[in-house]
Amino acid sequence: MEIKHIGMASSSEENGDLFYRDLLGLKKIGSRKVSADLAKKIFGIDSPLLIINYGDENTQFELFISPQHPENVSARVDHICIQVPDRNRFFEKCRRLNLEILEIRKADGSSIYFIKDFDGNRFEIK
Repeated sequence: MEIKHIGMASSSEENGDLFYRDLLGLKKIGSRKVSADLAKKIFGIDSPLLIINYGDENTQFELFISPQHPENVSARVDHICIQVPDRNRFFEKCRRLNLEILEIRKADGSSIYFIKDFDGNRFEIK
């Protein structure tokens, strides 16, 4: 298993720059927008989201910008993305443990997969 990224929320890009770039020393890698439709399917948030990526050779953070209520968004977007060697085998184990596998179809026809642990922590599975 490999951690691919950690998703967190912030009230502003400026706060993200101060913490992740200036304090942690990570590079600002880029940004992208998540459509309101996809944000609703994945996180239950009915508005588009801006994601700023910060990272280095070992770590990557996806920072979801939400100026209105970052603490509410944080509870919904915080997640860890892991890559497993065999996703089908991993999902078989999830089913045996009665963990729900959430498949979210994107507009391009591809899928994103998430599970939650027994305490509700969200994991994106690659």
